[in-house]
Amino acid sequence: MNDQAAEYLRRLIAEQPELARKAFYRRSEVHAGSEWLRITSLPRRPLDLDSVPDLTPLWAQPNGKMRLWPVQSLALLEAERSNGLFAAVPVGGGKTLLATLLPDAMKSKRAVILVPAQSKRKKAEKDWPALQEHWKLPLERIALVSYTQLERAPGDILERIEPDLVVADEAHYLKNKDAARTARFLRYFKNRPGTRLVAMSGTFTTASLHDYAHLIKLCLRNGSPLPADYMTLAEWAEAIDVSEDPRPAGALDRLCESRDHAHGTQNGVGVDHANNGARSRFGCRLVSTPGVIALPAGFKGVPLTLRRREITPPPKINAAIDRLRKTWVIGDPEAPPEASEEITDDIAFARFLRQLACGFYLRWDWPGGNRDHEWLEARSRWNSVVRHVLRYSRRPNLDSPMLVAGAAFRRELNQEQMAVWDEWAAVKDRRQPPTVAVWLDRYMVEHAAKWVKESSGRIVWYDSPTLGEEIAKEIGVTLPDRAVDIVMDGSPLVLSIRKFNMDVDGLQHSYTDCLYTTVPNAKEIEQSLGRIHRPGQTKPVTAEILMPIDECLDALRTTATKARYAEETKFGEQKLLHCTLEGIELEDM
Repeated sequence: MNDQAAEYLRRLIAEQPELARKAFYRRSEVHAGSEWLRITSLPRRPLDLDSVPDLTPLWAQPNGKMRLWPVQSLALLEAERSNGLFAAVPVGGGKTLLATLLPDAMKSKRAVILVPAQSKRKKAEKDWPALQEHWKLPLERIALVSYTQLERAPGDILERIEPDLVVADEAHYLKNKDAARTARFLRYFKNRPGTRLVAMSGTFTTASLHDYAHLIKLCLRNGSPLPADYMTLAEWAEAIDVSEDPRPAGALDRLCESRDHAHGTQNGVGVDHANNGARSRFGCRLVSTPGVIALPAGFKGVPLTLRRREITPPPKINAAIDRLRKTWVIGDPEAPPEASEEITDDIAFARFLRQLACGFYLRWDWPGGNRDHEWLEARSRWNSVVRHVLRYSRRPNLDSPMLVAGAAFRRELNQEQMAVWDEWAAVKDRRQPPTVAVWLDRYMVEHAAKWVKESSGRIVWYDSPTLGEEIAKEIGVTLPDRAVDIVMDGSPLVLSIRKFNMDVDGLQHSYTDCLYTTVPNAKEIEQSLGRIHRPGQTKPVTAEILMPIDECLDALRTTATKARYAEETKFGEQKLLHCTLEGIELEDM
């Protein structure tokens, strides 16, 4: 180290010790410890769908007319051989039938199938009679449970059922270990270590090994290709995850000896991650592990085009956005100053920026305009306590905000937390003010309504209920609240991307075009496009994104970066990276 570098390091340590610690810490590369040795010693097997035997005769009814897809036969074989399964099956990959057959293939005496929502559970139960005409289904040994039930049902629903096998459909619902549903799920497996797991999803991850490491460990136990101990996992994640400053790959470069791990681009998204080779080698080690299925490609039956939809905000919207950026004040620029409000945190700033781009903003409608500062401050402090307890408490009965409040009511929290509760309890029953939308311009509502009326087979995806309601009114349709309420006859649909990006099947038969009123994240765009670009679709599919402000470009770049991460780690080809782009140049962003 030369004198100049040494002086820089001394100054960094003195002035910014935390930054210096991270810089020093990251100098070390990933080492080849005991977990690396275990993982490199695991057997390998190729994923070759052409060589998979067709298992249809094992479960087909005598007069059944359906056949298993190769990926379904492969999954059934792998699950039986490995006594568990981690399956990154693309959207539309036949997970529903597979989940129903797995309990029989794995000789389960009592199985639970976890599904995203109550509506999905009811739909599966409704579809079973039709499937039984073609398949021998072990329905008497299956209980369907939604993730909502897992989180909100009194007590522990898994403990009541006592399954020896859990099949988690859309298992990314369990990626957040701090969530109540995941805490209950993990606690059941800890208490009953003999329980087996099958985890299936088309979008396991877009950013981190931590999204699924706990799931693949339960699926494959000592056969997991991810480190079992947290410190080694964190070390690997620092090298592989989406990061501006990745740890040097070190031993990860030796996970796979194949030379076929070169840098490249997808749809103009440059593969510029410092450890791209290691990321690709990790993906190769992952998908070649027995018990893991991660297919290299999704549905490519028909063309898919992603297009930027040109839309220009009117002057009033531009003025409000410019004011928010410069002063962090939200409100109508033409209204009196007392009608505006100062923003105090980054999350609120981003939320209001998205709202203004859509033509409105939401504010609390305080009676007489008088803000209840005592209620607001007590509420904020109590929410902080709840977040702390959920994150750090080891008590099994404190895994949801409602249970934390119950513990406070029984005076079971510590002295400091009880003091905050007492302040909140004194005011919490005051009526919370409603929110009201302040519309500055309805330009996006009118634009979306005009687009959807131009042709049949069109869907508007929204993320703001306020915007969705106004678009639906403009078109003259009703917003569906549940998947069973959606009429799929080609007439205009206005759907919540948060509610329905995974909870609707059959759209591909009547719909070919969709419009996003905001830039979706990587999971949302993959799942929502998979509603119409999937097996059964016969016409070209076009998706358009409204991008009225510059921040939309940053959001799309983030989406593309996370999609690239999922693809590089071998979680299937992402539609965003392989569709035809029009008006979007990702490499220039």
